Amino acid sequence: MIQCFVKQTLPPELAAAKTPRLLYVSKIDTKLTDLPRVMHHHEGWIELILILKGHGQYSIDGRQIKVCTGDLVVYNSDIIHDEILPPESQLAWVCVAIAQVQQPGLRANALIPDTIRPVFPTGDLFDSIRTTCDLMFDQLTHERPGAVVTTYHLTQALLTLARQVIDRVGATTDGSTHDEPLAQRVIHHLDRHYAEPIGLHDLAATFHVSAYYLAHVFKDSYGYSPMQYMLRRRIGEAQSLLISTKLSVTEIATHVGYDHPSHFNRQFSKYVGMPPRQYRIDYLKTTAGKKD
Repeated sequence: MIQCFVKQTLPPELAAAKTPRLLYVSKIDTKLTDLPRVMHHHEGWIELILILKGHGQYSIDGRQIKVCTGDLVVYNSDIIHDEILPPESQLAWVCVAIAQVQQPGLRANALIPDTIRPVFPTGDLFDSIRTTCDLMFDQLTHERPGAVVTTYHLTQALLTLARQVIDRVGATTDGSTHDEPLAQRVIHHLDRHYAEPIGLHDLAATFHVSAYYLAHVFKDSYGYSPMQYMLRRRIGEAQSLLISTKLSVTEIATHVGYDHPSHFNRQFSKYVGMPPRQYRIDYLKTTAGKKD
């Protein structure tokens, strides 16, 4: 993963405007992704993901959605997302993070309604969107003179292209399967209580169904078992705390629901491929000198 943050300061006349603001651009190739992010969300910005090649499956707000070359994925702020990439996927994508997005009739930092399917084929606009993202990446990577102004205007252009794609495709439902109300109640419960000691039978008792039925309905709707979902939420939240706070690994382990740091270290390494302390060190190295 190569992630480039906006470093330069906008001119006062642009900084004062309440218009969308670019935060960073990332390019990700699964062969090069050594700092994978598990289930997580962003509180103050959206992400636009353009699939450059390959295929895979994303978990977006609990929905399992297939993606392939040419798709545009929209992550509204606060939407929990996760990439599920089998070894043969060969998936590569570019990610653009934008703050201060405000669309008529939508909440702040939402480009689409939260209820619609967030993946859109770009069709004949793919090349235009890719070129725009490449130009933004080039400006930030090489720290071109005036890059902050250039990328500011490219950001507005990218959002316009994205809206053209979204409006052309239109809103579609996510195609979720039967018994969605139960599955939704369970996933919302897990999002609120994932750091608590919850077992499958505890969940079943809470929702007055059998453990077998609950597990079947949940996995049929979301692709994970309830316990797998809870574990990924824990690890994703731990990653966010590792890169955004100075809490110790032991404090983070407790915060996300682990009584024993050694168990947390094993689970983190299983999902991320390295211990939490090493993840923090490597992430800080990759972003050193790139943020404002």
